[in-house]
Formats: sequence, structure tokens, C-alpha cells
Amino acid sequence: MRKLSLIALLLGFLCPFFLLAQTPDITQTDGTWTYGWGNSGGEDFHDFDGSGDYVAGSPVIKRDKAGSYWSAAQNTSETAWQDTRNSVTFPPISIGAIALHPGNKANEYAKVRYTAPASGEYNVSVKFEALDEQFTRAKAEIWTNSGASWEQKHLIALTVEEYEGHHGKIERKFTIRLSKGEMISVELECDGDFYNDYTLVTLEAKKKADDIPDISKTSERWSYGYGNSGGEDFHPFEGSRDYTAGSPVIKRDKAGTWWSAAQNTSDTQWEDTGHSVTFPPKSFGAIALHPGQNQNEYSKVRYTALADGQYTFAVRFNALDEQFTKAKAEVWTNSGGSWNNKETIALTAEAYESNWERIEREYTINLKAGEIISVELERDGNYQNDFTLVTLGVTEE
Repeated sequence: MRKLSLIALLLGFLCPFFLLAQTPDITQTDGTWTYGWGNSGGEDFHDFDGSGDYVAGSPVIKRDKAGSYWSAAQNTSETAWQDTRNSVTFPPISIGAIALHPGNKANEYAKVRYTAPASGEYNVSVKFEALDEQFTRAKAEIWTNSGASWEQKHLIALTVEEYEGHHGKIERKFTIRLSKGEMISVELECDGDFYNDYTLVTLEAKKKADDIPDISKTSERWSYGYGNSGGEDFHPFEGSRDYTAGSPVIKRDKAGTWWSAAQNTSDTQWEDTGHSVTFPPKSFGAIALHPGQNQNEYSKVRYTALADGQYTFAVRFNALDEQFTKAKAEVWTNSGGSWNNKETIALTAEAYESNWERIEREYTINLKAGEIISVELERDGNYQNDFTLVTLGVTEE
């Protein structure tokens, strides 16, 4: 029997055949993630030689250059830890967040690198947040030696104004082909001001799935639609249009309403600045679902099995819009011949906040050819939920 793994990409990540999402762990020394410094962007790299507690007895480990603040630090516990002296909170280790502090002179870069364990296309997510209240500015650069020569992919001004304009977070998401041993390097420089203190850099790298949803094409596996109840009731969205005129985001909807599913069809992330919404690149397989404004108006994305097998299904939900308050997610399947609700999940602002902006689930399901897994969104009594991002992919063992 074949075993398939249904993976919610941006999301989490399961099966070793998919090469699950990988996040930094400063305690590991297998060479996948490395932490160091350099006097120029890109190739110049030296491992941090010092290692110790950020403060005595804390769960935060700091690697540094000769005991200086030129360093990388990470919380190694499963709960957040706060440095009350410096107004700094370190997320749990599972979030994959590394705090980078550059040196206090020009061209003193603090760096974290990801080395591809196998050749292939990788989805990379990087999020920057200022950790300390005294932050003024810094400069971030993202480099790669893909293709055997070092090249800068992104140069990002990390300023108070930029953070305020992006609600405290600056993100970059991209897909890149790496040969085994090639790297992505995320680098911080002080940009002329030592008082930038730590910048929190949250990273994920994962190999692209073999099969991801593509809303611009007809597919036997993926379908997008609506229903007035959870589970079996399903009608394909009949409308297809640009999310906004000229944007790369395609929206399928019910008669021109916001009751819809949308996806970025370009290879670069796209931001709707009017609604504070950023759509990841197409290669992430991310579908944004918006339920109807009335009770029991579900937006749905379905995956239909084309062969008998066991499917490991993981899903991560992310609220896309700043005005989000709450929504309700349901995960249904007709495995075994009848429809049943595997779980109802409350998507609330409080739940997202307590889970560092993402809510994740994982299931293992036996499906026969033609049976379905359905992820469904309903407004849960409040229209102002806007889009919820559900990113999905499938790979075959």
C-alpha cells in the first residue's frame, strides 16, 4: 500500500519523505544551521567561538564572538522566557527564532545560515522583529551561494518606521533551488547605530512538496468551494477574478462576494497594503479562505485521494488580516464511506497570540481512491474575520 503525506506547508511538517520544515536549534551541531560573524555580507563567515547562558540560569543560550554582544541567542525551553531588565521576550524553541546582535561597528555582521541537506526547491520564510524597546534601526541582508557563487537576494532596512508600517513584523518568503550543501544566509548589520540591540529572526526552510494546490488550474485532487453546512455539502466557486485589479492573486468566489478562496499565482510574495495582507509565493501552496458573512456559510478547500493509502495530514492556520477577531475551522473526511467531523477548531485572536500567530493540527487518515479531506472555514458569529491562510501540499512516499 502506498503511503502519502498531506502537508500544510508554511505550516509545519511531518513526513521525512517530504523533508519537513526545518527551524534553527542552537543546541544542535549537525551543520544544517550555523551561527557566526563576518566583516562583509555573504561568503565571509566565522563560527561564533563563545557559548554560554544569556544570563546565569536562563534557558537562553548565547553564542558570541569573544564574549561580546556580537552574537546569536535562542531560548532552548518550550515556554517563552522574558528578560525583564531589557524588555526582551524570547519565544519557545519550537518557533525557530534566533536573536541576532551585530557588532557595534560598520560591516560587523551577525549571521545565521541554513545548509540544504539535499538538492531541490526550498520554501524559505524569514520574519524580522525588533526585540528591545531601545531599537532604532538595523540592516538585514539575505544571501545565497545557489549556483556556486554568492549573491545577495534581499537588502532590507529595519527601521522603526518600517516596523510600524508592517505592524511590528517585516517578512520575506521566497522559493529557491539549492544543491546539497548550498546555503541561505540571513545577516544583520548595525546600519550606523549600535543601539539596535537584538533583532528576532524567525526562520523556516522546507523542501517544496511534489503536489501543491494551484487555484489557476483545474485539478482532480484540489477543489475550492462553499457550503451551507460542514462536510458533504459542497459547491465549486463559480467566479474567478483578480483579487484586486492587476494583482497576481486570483480569487474564486460565490457570485462576486467575499465568500471565496484566493491564492497568489506569482513566484514572489504580494502585499495588499490596503488590508495589511501578505500572500506568500505560489510555490508555498497557500490558500486564503474567506467564509460568508452569515452563519453556516463555509468556505472549503478539499483534497481528493487518487489512490488507496494512509495520509498524514497537518494544517496550520494563520490570520492574514489585522482586523481579524475570530473564525471557526472544521476538518472533515468521508473516510470509511460517511462524512464525519474530525475536529472543530476555534480560531481566535487569543488562541493565535498564545500560539505565536499559528494554530496547528496533525492527523493520520486512511483514504480510498475518491475519498476526501476537507478544511472548512465559518465566521463563528463575526464577519470581521477576513482571510485565514491555509497552506497545503502532498507528497508521495
